Amino acid sequence: MSEFFENLSAYDLINTLVPGIMVMAVCDGLGLSEFMADSPVIAFAACYVFGIVASRIGSVILEPLAIKYGKVSQYPYPAYVKACAKDEGLKRISMVANSYRSFLGSIVLCAVLALVALFSEEHRRSVFAILTVGVFVLLLKSWFKQERYVAQRVDAWQKEDQGVGD
Repeated sequence: MSEFFENLSAYDLINTLVPGIMVMAVCDGLGLSEFMADSPVIAFAACYVFGIVASRIGSVILEPLAIKYGKVSQYPYPAYVKACAKDEGLKRISMVANSYRSFLGSIVLCAVLALVALFSEEHRRSVFAILTVGVFVLLLKSWFKQERYVAQRVDAWQKEDQGVGD
């Protein structure tokens, strides 16, 4: 567990853990977090997972909507990587933008959980089952998106090593 904390970056804290804590606080206020009172480790893990889900809502759902409606520009990932190598401030600006996106994702997740709280106890299990499938699809799409970024970075480095694109 200590190794986990040693590898936790400022980016992880801002974009995963803090939004997860916000979601957890809302869950607590809505009476949806009884199972987490048993252990601080379970509560921490839940905050981290909620934060990942909130971050992915921002990345996989909100970002494409913002791009579609012309509110955010998207550049080819290799161009972004190249620009980051030339402009040290770009990573910081991108991290701040990702923070806003993660916080917006946590607000969406809180709204969904608030709707769940409106269901009777007997119907919540069914709703949570449906949401679990939704989270599975969300994380699957997130994994595929991340793998595309990895492939694009590898391709960019291979082209650079081969002197292509200069």
